[in-house]
Amino acid sequence: MRQLKYFINYGRLVDMIKSWEDILGGSRELFEEVSDAAKRDLEERKGEQVIHGDFWSGKLVYLFFLFLRSLSFSSCMDDSEKPSC
Repeated sequence: MRQLKYFINYGRLVDMIKSWEDILGGSRELFEEVSDAAKRDLEERKGEQVIHGDFWSGKLVYLFFLFLRSLSFSSCMDDSEKPSC
C-alpha cells in the first residue's frame, strides 16, 4: 500500500512536469529532490506508517484550545468554558 501511495503521489511527480513544462519546468530539480526524499523515506521506514486520523484538523483546534486555557486568563474561565471576567 505504501508503494502505491508513493507511486501516485511522488513517483509520477517528475513526469508531470512534462505536461506543464512552461509552469513547472524551473522547479524540476526541486521536484526530483522531493521524489528522491520520499523514496528514501519509503525504503528506510518500512515498519512505520501514518494513520489517517493523525491529520484530523480538529486535533489542532483542540490543542490550541488547551493552550489558551493554560494562559494566565484561564482564571477567568468558569466550569461552562465561557469567559466570566
